[in-house]
Amino acid sequence: NVDGKAFSSGQGLLPGRHKYRYVRKDYLSQDGEFPVSAGVERSVPAPSEWRPAPVEVRVPVLGEVVKCEVDGRSALSGAVLEMTPGSHRYAYSRRAYRTQRGEFAVVLGEPCNVPSPGEWEPDQILVKVPKLDDDVLCEIDGKVVRDEVSRLPGRFSWVYAREGYVSKTNEHQLAVADFPRYVLPEPDGKWVSADKLVPPPQSLKDALFYYDNEE
Repeated sequence: NVDGKAFSSGQGLLPGRHKYRYVRKDYLSQDGEFPVSAGVERSVPAPSEWRPAPVEVRVPVLGEVVKCEVDGRSALSGAVLEMTPGSHRYAYSRRAYRTQRGEFAVVLGEPCNVPSPGEWEPDQILVKVPKLDDDVLCEIDGKVVRDEVSRLPGRFSWVYAREGYVSKTNEHQLAVADFPRYVLPEPDGKWVSADKLVPPPQSLKDALFYYDNEE
């Protein structure tokens, strides 16, 4: 249209400056101005390359603990975004769980939704060994750990070992609440010398001797 009115080829215009607009469904309109002089034939400028109009993309309604990013930018729960057609990336993050990432396509003229997050998988939790004496070792599930190790939530055991002494075994149910780091408790109580241990009685005679000595 020209000057806000529909315009067809061959239609006359008064001398002066005029405004034009090209409109096409699902594309951005093109606006401009051009002069018309008396006695001079002039055409309305032709449209340039068409640029797609933004498409409405809706973010799912999320819980307060879930954060969403689209193309690296934060997106609020339930928000409506204006995005260009093409491929786009999304990411959902939640404390103590693995980030969910993916891609989705925006099609010209077709409003769509950002894919909803799937089932959440717990993230790894750092299990840290406290500061120990030089002659004390820590074994977690049978492996010596001197600093820290990553584990998924679940029950695990650890042992404090010291040469010549009775080892101390512990267990803990590692939970999401322990994220991002769980520090093992320090060895409790006094170390008991292994030399002081008396083997359990193997017969009634040994048992009587054992308990007589205990008294």
